[in-house]
Amino acid sequence: MMIRASLESHLNGQISEISSDFLMALMNDSLSKNTMELYDEGISILTRHMGIIRAEQFISVLLREPFDYTKWHQHMADTMTQERFTALAEQAEKLMPYTGDPSTII
Repeated sequence: MMIRASLESHLNGQISEISSDFLMALMNDSLSKNTMELYDEGISILTRHMGIIRAEQFISVLLREPFDYTKWHQHMADTMTQERFTALAEQAEKLMPYTGDPSTII
């Protein structure tokens, strides 16, 4: 029930029918604490950056549509030009500069 309270706080108490299956999975007692924490963090990030409605739509699509991230990523890598990849990498570096210890990068 900790997760439900967390979700309701992130969603300002507005839990719609769209994610009811998702919520039932979250509230399942068989989920480990790490799994619940991961769900909680994910919901928090989604609602903070996408807003409640877009986060709900995203969760709904994930539940409804089969999606293979590995195949999608491979297709994207196979079809992206070097120029486009470089531009995206430069944009990512500007938005999210690496602030860690360079010796940890392999």
